[in-house]
Amino acid sequence: MNITEEIQNIASQIGIDPDDVAHALETAHSAYDHLNGTQTDPAEFHDRFANNRKTAVSVAIIAMRSANRRDDAQILLDTHKASTSAVPYQLPIHTGIGAVPQDHNAPHVQDVIRILAAAGLPPIHTDGTNELRPGFQVLACDELPGWVFIAPDPDAENRTGFAGGELGYLAVMRWVGWNVYTERLTGGLYAVGHPDHSDTTHLNNLTRQPSTTSMTLPVDEITLANWATLLGLTTAQTTNVLNHIEQILRTSYDMRPPSLRDATFEQLTADMTLDEAAAMFLTVGLRQAGHHRAAHSVESRLFTPASAPPAN
Repeated sequence: MNITEEIQNIASQIGIDPDDVAHALETAHSAYDHLNGTQTDPAEFHDRFANNRKTAVSVAIIAMRSANRRDDAQILLDTHKASTSAVPYQLPIHTGIGAVPQDHNAPHVQDVIRILAAAGLPPIHTDGTNELRPGFQVLACDELPGWVFIAPDPDAENRTGFAGGELGYLAVMRWVGWNVYTERLTGGLYAVGHPDHSDTTHLNNLTRQPSTTSMTLPVDEITLANWATLLGLTTAQTTNVLNHIEQILRTSYDMRPPSLRDATFEQLTADMTLDEAAAMFLTVGLRQAGHHRAAHSVESRLFTPASAPPAN
């Protein structure tokens, strides 16, 4: 069979040799004729493959299974179902899973969380201030309607297979028909767009995490780098820590008392001390590095009032 553009496209999407996809197409053709008692012309079935998403998904799954990648074949099926609502009932996504509470109801955020979770990728659990369980985070994009941002989970690079690595997130979203922006954005984020939105013009100039503005901690770059080294953080993880610290402070700012309503975020955070910055970086950084018990222990020591000295 000739390796057509459609075969090449599927092969590229799922990381399979085009010849294997072509063989899978022949297998699907034979199965189709057997089940329907027909003798479809190969060219006619190829047109069906090229223009019918359900047929293309079936061919891709056969190709994956033929390559002994059964887990990845299941991911193709599950994410396809999640993206098309092809299941009779989908469990609701609770607030704080996969996104911070303020992004929960933003357009397309829950769609992306559902698709990524169907691929077996772990969503973050958060109360908006604390990270309760590490995982990927989907962020709303106010600057570009139809697009959202994905911060991969900390263990992404240790994962193999179709959804393995940070780029596995893009592979999953590309597979279900979403537009992906392959260049990594500031903050270690990746951008994906709903199939109805393909304009990436503004993404080329997007250099900061959405819905936040850069803030400066009262610490120099050398000290910050030393903190990150002590915790074993990568550059991307360090950026995530700083973003999360700002997120915590902004959540607190949004809940400020009426007496401080006229104060700006910058005014209320300008007097942060080096010790306060270090404490926040340590607790958030420990969680980013996967040391949740240690982070909890540090928080207990830092924020539990000291007991009164015993009476003489």
